[in-house]
Amino acid sequence: MNFPDSINTQHQQIPHTLINTQQRILATTALAALTLLLAKGCATLKPNADPVAVRAEQTLSVALLTVDAALKFESENREQLPDSIREAAAAVRSNAARAFTSADDVRLAYKRGAATESKLLLALTLLEELVIQVKWWTGISPASMAGLTATETLVIEAEVYGGGSPASWSAAIPLAIELAKQIYGLINGIRDNLRQDMQWNAEEDAVFRSRLLQTITQDHWRAG
Repeated sequence: MNFPDSINTQHQQIPHTLINTQQRILATTALAALTLLLAKGCATLKPNADPVAVRAEQTLSVALLTVDAALKFESENREQLPDSIREAAAAVRSNAARAFTSADDVRLAYKRGAATESKLLLALTLLEELVIQVKWWTGISPASMAGLTATETLVIEAEVYGGGSPASWSAAIPLAIELAKQIYGLINGIRDNLRQDMQWNAEEDAVFRSRLLQTITQDHWRAG
């Protein structure tokens, strides 16, 4: 992935008791993984690639699978979850479908020259906020991830944890740790696609749009 510093979001704070030796080691590993991923992202982009368009496609891909997995998780485990998670999921459902379709509309308009970069980055920021709202677990210390967006942080965490989780993690509901593992696994499953060297072509745009529309019309996305 490419990591422009145009979009910044706030990250969840980790309780002080969790900042132990194990997490410091993991944070160091995360920084090493980040350095490697940054180098790969910058090196693999073709000279005529648009980094803003590429970043938008990466953000949409990660955000969509994350929000979809979280909403499905909440729908299937609702009776075992606290009100705070149920309420957060309801809030996300109230505007997620619109936020994703709008962001993709702006992305396509940007590629046609009909929307500005700032408008596209604003649309992506709204998706980053949705990801923050469904991250119901504690990950890497925000001190080690300063300046990264929510989706970038998830990609690094997935790289570091590889579908697992350290024993020092905590969550209000243990099931949330299982959601983290699931999402990390999904992100690792598309990791090769995230290392794209060029923005999508028209066919790839159509494939993503179809997947987006199929995803947001599933029952677990419906409000009420």
